[in-house]
Amino acid sequence: MTHQQQQQQQQQHPSPHQPPTTPLAAIPGVVAAARAAFESGRTRTVAWRKAQLRALYAWIVDNEDDILDAVSADLRRARNDSYQFEILPVLNEIALMLDHVDEWAAPQRVPNVVFTPLSRPEVRREPFGVAAILAPWNFPFQLVVLPLAQAICAGNAVIVKPSEISPRTESLLYTKLTARLDQQAIHVIAGDAAQAEALLALPLDHITYTGNNTIGRRVMAAAARNLTPVLLEMGGKCPVYVHRDAANLVVAAKRLLWAKTANAGQLCLAPDYVLVHRDARRRFCAALVDAWWRYFGGEGGARGEPWYGRIVNARHFERVERVLERQKACAAARRSARTNAATVAAAAAATDDDGDDNHYGGLLFGGEVDAGERYVAPTAFVGVRLTDPVMEEELFAPVLAIIEVADEDEAIAIINLRARPLSLTVFTATPSTAEKLLPRTSSGIAMVNDVLMHGLNPHLPLGGVGASGIGSYHGRAGFDAYTHPRATLWSPSGWDVLNAPRYPHDIESPVVGWLQRRVLTNRPREWLARAVVGAATGAVGAVVVVAAVAVAAFWAGAVWAGRGAATMLL
Repeated sequence: MTHQQQQQQQQQHPSPHQPPTTPLAAIPGVVAAARAAFESGRTRTVAWRKAQLRALYAWIVDNEDDILDAVSADLRRARNDSYQFEILPVLNEIALMLDHVDEWAAPQRVPNVVFTPLSRPEVRREPFGVAAILAPWNFPFQLVVLPLAQAICAGNAVIVKPSEISPRTESLLYTKLTARLDQQAIHVIAGDAAQAEALLALPLDHITYTGNNTIGRRVMAAAARNLTPVLLEMGGKCPVYVHRDAANLVVAAKRLLWAKTANAGQLCLAPDYVLVHRDARRRFCAALVDAWWRYFGGEGGARGEPWYGRIVNARHFERVERVLERQKACAAARRSARTNAATVAAAAAATDDDGDDNHYGGLLFGGEVDAGERYVAPTAFVGVRLTDPVMEEELFAPVLAIIEVADEDEAIAIINLRARPLSLTVFTATPSTAEKLLPRTSSGIAMVNDVLMHGLNPHLPLGGVGASGIGSYHGRAGFDAYTHPRATLWSPSGWDVLNAPRYPHDIESPVVGWLQRRVLTNRPREWLARAVVGAATGAVGAVVVVAAVAVAAFWAGAVWAGRGAATMLL
């Protein structure tokens, strides 16, 4: 049975218990079919791209309930949240692509130069060919379908592999995604790491991977074997700086708490730690506690909220639980050491003046877990140190670390100690503070006075830098990510007399040398500006000199004329 026949059988008789799996032996055939579709030339046409995008848009709209049910089953996420994060961005992006694909795909004229006066230079955005997309589990629908749509818009044949860690969404995509699409050019592979490795071992023309840094390195190593270009979207520990002049700490606290608890903190753009100015620390912590109490302080806490998600599986839950236990133990050890200080006075001097745990790295709120439900309560630790367990790696959980800093310079130093993150947020009332941080730090994206919302704007590219990723997508940036800018020069065969200087028998001519240095060599505009100013200054100086000479000559003539008249009178 071929891979396509197996998919059709799964569509007709889906199994609610057995997750779908693509046989390893079928994967080379999938790649061969995709390559044949691309080499046929049909995927390059704008008409094909539009037809696929329209069909994909309609399929999403018609299957909205099934998509939301699958995501809810995998992540226990509220339906409106799932629509906002999974479906809304994809539909908006597809609409943008349909509106602009004619413009994006058209050759772009660029300026000509004196070397080729009669030529027509242009840049053509050409699809790579067969593009593979390896998606993560935390946004199991959006991070499959959005890059798929952008690769289609660019004219590629596409093979997607959803994450097996979100099995319900994987099954939905495997059995239904390509039902209305060109099934020779667009394929879905299901399975685990074995299927991913088998796919990456084959010659591909582009690879997209979204996930953690460890797997990202393995994907890049596999791509290097065939010199395949990659788009890597990873993450890292995303910092937030709260300045002492933050105009509304209540709003900052609400937005941070929302961003950290959305999808149970399982977002690559979510804030991981907060660097708060010492003058704002108490007010910010109070605002954060108030926001927590407002949204999760009722009976049962976050556990009782139907929209609050869960950690995706037992392995990830155990990882988060270990971090929490180690951080609590670390804070308890510090508290015990200070309690056992030699004198009460020494102990009092060692603690903050409000008597809290702000220098221990202890809990501000939360900390509860339930392995049976894979539940982790919204949690914040305050007074965290850079060497604490919660600062070792990306948390990917509803856990926030709060670190007090003296000023923005210390915040910048801490941010730059770590690998460059995917996102950086600054809360401040003065643009000058943000402008001080942004040029002296580096991140894939940056936000001022907000979190997460960058990803909902299709006109802004989304991508990391350094350890947080390579390349970017969304909107026009996504089209560019899946195409190669092919430089093309159309030159006439006539009027070859204009090309005489470049041929060997004329190359050593003094005239050619003069043309090369005085006409064909471009000068920076600032040099030209200086030359114009210098020439103007010289001209003015010359005029002044000539005028001075003329005046002197006039007076000299007048003097000599006066002397002559006096002599005649005598």
